Amino acid sequence: MSRALHHLRLPVVDYAEASKLQSILFHLHLLWKSQSSKTSSSPSSSPKPPLIPSKPPPYIITAQFNPIYTYGRREKSTPPPSSLAKLLSSSSSSSSSSSASSSSSHTAQLAYTPRGGKVTFHGPGQLVTYPIIDLKSHSNLSPKCYIRQLETAIIKTLSDYTVPAFTTEEPGVWSGKDRKIASVGVNLRRYVSSHGIALNANVDLSYFDNIVACGLEGVTMSSMRREAEKEGSEADSAAIMVLDGKDGWMKLEDKVVGYIADGLGCDRVENVEAEEVWALGEKYDVGIKDETAEEIGVVSKEKFRQMAVDAEAAGGGRG
Repeated sequence: MSRALHHLRLPVVDYAEASKLQSILFHLHLLWKSQSSKTSSSPSSSPKPPLIPSKPPPYIITAQFNPIYTYGRREKSTPPPSSLAKLLSSSSSSSSSSSASSSSSHTAQLAYTPRGGKVTFHGPGQLVTYPIIDLKSHSNLSPKCYIRQLETAIIKTLSDYTVPAFTTEEPGVWSGKDRKIASVGVNLRRYVSSHGIALNANVDLSYFDNIVACGLEGVTMSSMRREAEKEGSEADSAAIMVLDGKDGWMKLEDKVVGYIADGLGCDRVENVEAEEVWALGEKYDVGIKDETAEEIGVVSKEKFRQMAVDAEAAGGGRG
């Protein structure tokens, strides 16, 4: 059966903006499941959104985020280390960086998210990929197999750039002993996925110095660019260096999305625009379009100031 993976390609955006779009698609799938499971409906005088006429297709969002640290669902009450709290309390509430090279000012945000995994960093030069699919519609994928498919797509992509990549017993993709190049963290509800995997292409890796990325002590975060710059590297340096440009970046996105589509059994990829997604949210009354960044989980600058004060009072925390 012919099936398309619908690709929403975003530019460098705030995490909150991408989260709102992801939420619409995620809840669209959940609404369909809820709608399909009801054999009858009780009369109601309250207005209801129209029924979804057919099962939503699989979607995938690719983006680069303005600098932000994100915590996983198991860390909702975990305060950032004192050094990070101080950094974020002095940051602007929203970074306008548009490239990896412009992020040296080290402004950033932080968000508490529903995904699995622990704290990590997202910023320009990192390809974030969020598939929103119903695992039951793709060969009845198990959560473990789904995560492996995401990792495999990254490994195949890196192979195209002659960058070494492999998996270990820990989630994510590695480019060497104790060098991690891609992080994975997903959220599943009724087998519908959100969040996904992030590949470090040419991101400013110094941001990772403020955290224990993914909760793994002794691990260094790497990137495609760093691997290409290593002495004796066989990586395709020419192809990696053009990732700063639009064409080079789009090629990277297309590779990752194409390999994920293959793994899901989709025979083609079709582009979708953000306006179409917003329209779906309005039509079926799903998503979180009107919620503020703070309501989505992004911590306000004022709260970080208090976190920094609390961390200092507690003895500085882990710096």
